[in-house]
Amino acid sequence: MKFLAVIGDPISHSKSPRMHNNAIKALGLDSIYTRYHLRNANCLREDFFKLGLSGANITLPFKEKALDIADVKDDFARNIGSANTLCLKE
Repeated sequence: MKFLAVIGDPISHSKSPRMHNNAIKALGLDSIYTRYHLRNANCLREDFFKLGLSGANITLPFKEKALDIADVKDDFARNIGSANTLCLKE
């Protein structure tokens, strides 16, 4: 099973889990998508791995930090100075 999340602060209002879990179910994927309330940007990388996430959507205020901690950065993210997706390469 893959564990996925949207990470931000605040995050309780996010509709992402409902939308993504409906898509996951419709596609028959073995995954679950949830919210994660991160309060400290410096914990983003550590918490991503502690939670056992395969991927995450990153929202405000952590998009710049997401780019900073990414091991691989595409040109588009580098040019805008932020990233909204982290994924674990298998």
